[in-house]
Amino acid sequence: MFDAAHVLHRVGLFAMRGEGSVVAITAGQISEFVAATCGLISPIEVDAALLASDAYVGEYHRSNNRSTDAPWDWPKSKRDLEIFDAQTTKALKVITGE
Repeated sequence: MFDAAHVLHRVGLFAMRGEGSVVAITAGQISEFVAATCGLISPIEVDAALLASDAYVGEYHRSNNRSTDAPWDWPKSKRDLEIFDAQTTKALKVITGE
């Protein structure tokens, strides 16, 4: 029996629609995958896969195609970014042996 993670891995987190538009996968796409592989999937797992795809596409559009903080992450202040930058610089020095 397939679970939502397996379906998303095989079907994808999103589908492309004309001119590079990203949309959530559909129940039909999941049904086609399950039928083509002669597998089984519970309605709960289908719902979980559809919700995950919808959330992924929503965050993709929210981020406007650029890397952003996770929606549950706290807003970064200028001081937070300075601390992260210092930590990154220190780690790179350790890695490169400087």
